[in-house]
Amino acid sequence: MYWISQGDCAVNIIEQDRQERIAVRLLVEGDHFGEIGLIYNCCRSASIVSRNYNTMARLRKDLFHKLVSDYPEYKEGLLKHIYKYKYKKKKFLRRAFNKISYMRDLPESIFHKAIYSLRSRLLEKDEIFLKEGDNTDSIIIVEKGILEFYTTFESNPFIIEQCHSGFVLNHKVIFMDD
Repeated sequence: MYWISQGDCAVNIIEQDRQERIAVRLLVEGDHFGEIGLIYNCCRSASIVSRNYNTMARLRKDLFHKLVSDYPEYKEGLLKHIYKYKYKKKKFLRRAFNKISYMRDLPESIFHKAIYSLRSRLLEKDEIFLKEGDNTDSIIIVEKGILEFYTTFESNPFIIEQCHSGFVLNHKVIFMDD
């Protein structure tokens, strides 16, 4: 986790449409970044770009965990700060989660833990993502593009369904034995 002691930085994020949004926020002296990765043990959710010469203070992961262990109210303050972040991908995921009856209206703490544990995967055109016989071990949300379900009929591919951005797959069978 870093604090800006001198200078300023731009925050860039990649939204669910895979487009990078440049300078969605400006961080100035006294601002911090990197808390999401420390709290949720996830990959960085944004890129930070120095706009000029900067001086930063850094808090290592081990010291961060000691700090929040000794002062749990500090972690609670950071969580409230994270919950207020507004960006399109977060809204997109909220809408996708609301399509799943048991994930609708999740408390903020669980929703954020879930979204920061998600892993994106980029597929090439015509790449087979799932095939008959695969185990159902995760819920899948189509972020961008079209996912096609097909079978073979008379030696030709036959498209059963096209799933667009926001489609949620496996949420009804994830808890069933394969």
